[in-house]
Amino acid sequence: MKVVIATHNGVFHADDVFGCAILKTIWPEATFVRTRDQDLLDSAYIRVDVGGKYDPHTRDYDHHQNTSLQAACNLVWASFWPDFLIEVHGHPNDVNVEAVMAHVKKTLLDPISGLDCNFTQYAEENPIGVYKTVGQAIMDFNRVDMGDKVQLSQFEKAVEFASQVLRNCT
Repeated sequence: MKVVIATHNGVFHADDVFGCAILKTIWPEATFVRTRDQDLLDSAYIRVDVGGKYDPHTRDYDHHQNTSLQAACNLVWASFWPDFLIEVHGHPNDVNVEAVMAHVKKTLLDPISGLDCNFTQYAEENPIGVYKTVGQAIMDFNRVDMGDKVQLSQFEKAVEFASQVLRNCT
């Protein structure tokens, strides 16, 4: 099966990058399309932070249409954390997977989601500023002024960085 992961074009942020990093870890051969073109979105296997719809059954993970939803990275994590942990650790007997899932969500993804969605409680619970440090590191990969091809390459580098952060958190 050829997996195409679609996300929005233009400037990328920590929420779409981490959502895509989770999926790229599960499907290492997946490719990305960065677009808002509906035909291209419809042809993708899964959509992250784009498309105006949240429905895990149709593999749509956008949060922009509903202000009560968490950011894309949390929506993807909620559906795929077991697959991610199996891909990273195999079938670990000595790992409390529920605790690992909760740790990644609380210490990394919730702060990203909180600032992306303006949920102030996450900023208050995370005084060291995970979003400001990790989020800024992701933002520093952007090169929108250098064209779509360069921006896609930078996006892929940001996804690889995010994948390493996620693996190290587990």
